Amino acid sequence: MLGFVPFSSSTAPGSPVDGQQWYDSTNKLLKSWNSTTSAWVPCELGAGVIVNTMVSASAAIAESKLSLATDAAAGTGSRRTLGTGSTQAMPGNETLHGIAAASANDGDVTFNSHKATNLSDPSSSSSQDAATANWVTSQISNAIAGQTWKAEVGLATTAALPANTYSAGVLTATGNGALTVDGVVVTAAQRILVKNEVTGKNNGIYVVTTVGTGGTPYVLTRSSDANTSALVVSGITIPVSGDGVSNAATIWILTTPDPITLDTTSLSFSQLSSASYSAGAGITLTGSVFSLTVPVTVADGGTNSTTAAGARTNLGAPGLYNTAAIGDGSSLTLTVTHNLNNTIPMVQVYDVSGSHPVLIQCDPVATGANTVTLTFATAPATNSIQAVVVG
Repeated sequence: MLGFVPFSSSTAPGSPVDGQQWYDSTNKLLKSWNSTTSAWVPCELGAGVIVNTMVSASAAIAESKLSLATDAAAGTGSRRTLGTGSTQAMPGNETLHGIAAASANDGDVTFNSHKATNLSDPSSSSSQDAATANWVTSQISNAIAGQTWKAEVGLATTAALPANTYSAGVLTATGNGALTVDGVVVTAAQRILVKNEVTGKNNGIYVVTTVGTGGTPYVLTRSSDANTSALVVSGITIPVSGDGVSNAATIWILTTPDPITLDTTSLSFSQLSSASYSAGAGITLTGSVFSLTVPVTVADGGTNSTTAAGARTNLGAPGLYNTAAIGDGSSLTLTVTHNLNNTIPMVQVYDVSGSHPVLIQCDPVATGANTVTLTFATAPATNSIQAVVVG
């Protein structure tokens, strides 16, 4: 109605009814009483302010209509910031450690192929902290106690190479022919540990540049990972592959103390396994392979022989020899070769022509250490006699 002026006051009127109008003179807002929510609802915006009661619970307000330029003070739960971008939805002025810890039912965190950088090292080797690359590297370095591992070589020498000359990191044979190392003919580009040269400063890790033929000499060139003094230091460790007769699957370490000047300092290599293992009595250690020393002596529990006869003799044990069925129906004397190496054997003779062997008498004579003759009064029938010799 024309000239209508609502009740104006700095405080709300008491006992309002639904739809009653009130002009809030303090905030300069016209308000209407909502009996459903029991609240005074502004009928207009004052200084651009929207209060909670003015927005329906089902309202959808576009993000573009909201001002997100500033962060709320820490602890202000009614405001949230997206920070400098549109993907950060943390409380204003909050830091990462303030986010609640993941629960047992939460999923894993993925970095989508990105790195986590600027981390601190773990507090200890037994902690559940994430490990940095620096920390892992240092742990490995400490564990191998000064060893610097080199790439695997295919072969390691067991003796000095065939005659050669050395110049600027290159060994060149003085004669033609293919090079063989540890029983294996080398191949082009193969890595070789040369460790037995008379001129010790020429030892080191080489690569086969030229294999060598009937018309060309072999040529070896120091490998790129061991061709300067900085790369050749005490403790460098070289594994050997499964090639070679004696040094297959072995590991060698440079024992020459620092400082080392390549091409001046004599280089000495020792097999790591030899420092840990040694062959005991009756055992032979070749490279990384243990085997019996044959023949095994009696003192070591063997027979000191490679034959049964020799073993019986060495052990003082009698031998046993059974003939096949012998006799030809006409000979009165039969010769038995027992090879028991005994000049006084025990001889028993059986008639085996019936269903059961029957011990019979004859005249046995030891004609040597390995033979006896059996003499009968009547010639035994064909294949009717069997002799047992113990000695």
